[in-house]
Amino acid sequence: MVRWYCAYTAVNGERLAKKSLEDAGFQTFLPFLMEDSAGKKVLMFPRYIFIRFDADVPGWQVVCRTRGIEKLLGAPVPTPLPMGWVHELKQTISQLENLRPMMARPRIPREGEEVTFKRGPFEGMTGICQRSSRARVLILLSAMTERRQPTNRLVTMTGTQAHRTLDLALI
Repeated sequence: MVRWYCAYTAVNGERLAKKSLEDAGFQTFLPFLMEDSAGKKVLMFPRYIFIRFDADVPGWQVVCRTRGIEKLLGAPVPTPLPMGWVHELKQTISQLENLRPMMARPRIPREGEEVTFKRGPFEGMTGICQRSSRARVLILLSAMTERRQPTNRLVTMTGTQAHRTLDLALI
């Protein structure tokens, strides 16, 4: 019977194993999580890959000799994953991907761009972005005193403060 199995890969060998197995005619599954802070997708299970085959049919042993694969779990007789487990994992990943737009980090404002603070101690205040990088945002605030005389204040924040605590809104 065709079932899903798990293989342990060489260090950073997951993609090589996936390509080699698919070239040999095997169905594979290499789950990724959402992007990390650098914008790259990360493996859900580093050094593991899922492979679908029938262990009762001769020829599956080629999996063990595939480039990038170190061993099948349960070898010398591979242990199949529970029925439906990979399907449920795929559904879970799909649901997480649907949530992704809501979880996306706001973009960092560009120099010269006008912003409004939506929350935090500067709520409702507007300002102009003077300098911006992934790590820091410098905003010139245009604040009104009680006498309605404009004053300018410089506020320096880390990107985390600007986007998570103060929740900047770009105008």
